[in-house]
Amino acid sequence: MRPVEPTTQGAWLLTQGSNIFLIEGKLPEGKAEDFQLTGRLAMEIGRWNGAPLWLVAEQEEKQRAEQDGGREYTSLRSQLHLPEAQFNLLNRGVEINHFLKTHRFCGKCGSKMAMTKEELAVQCENSACGYRTYPVICPSIIVAVRRGRQILLANHQRHQQEKMYTTLAGFVEVGESFEQTVQREVFEETGIQVKIFAILAASLGRSPILKW
Repeated sequence: MRPVEPTTQGAWLLTQGSNIFLIEGKLPEGKAEDFQLTGRLAMEIGRWNGAPLWLVAEQEEKQRAEQDGGREYTSLRSQLHLPEAQFNLLNRGVEINHFLKTHRFCGKCGSKMAMTKEELAVQCENSACGYRTYPVICPSIIVAVRRGRQILLANHQRHQQEKMYTTLAGFVEVGESFEQTVQREVFEETGIQVKIFAILAASLGRSPILKW
């Protein structure tokens, strides 16, 4: 990331956790100085309506209170109506900022980390260490177990008071294929053994990663 010049043009993605800053339901577009972003660290992560999309680095809570100008942030989920490519771009920005925010210090020696120039990664500034790490991707599955016109739903412990029933889902464990994850998760949660015939679709971002 680099400091933003006053006249830098584009669309601006400001995040706060999984929330984003919108003006009348849309990303702010225009010059950096129009939104008090001069000097903030940012990087271009794609194109938005034909213009560069700039991801602005998240600030510490104290800095945000002093400099954020009372901005109100909205859940990323509010943008589910967008075309998938645009939503996934916003989601990518949120995930990048989360990665940078949670990897400011080296997990091996405790020194400060800095972004690398040649790829999306951070590297330890301690030359004796030099540890480099990358954004963590957590593949998961969600599966509909069907029998004829019936579908299996589960009432998980965390939703018992709400009486909420959902399809089964879970994260892929190290060394597993997606098919093995489906079979393990279904068996762990219901005691049912299932057979998978084919992967029907794969998706990123707002949609289930796999549809069976």
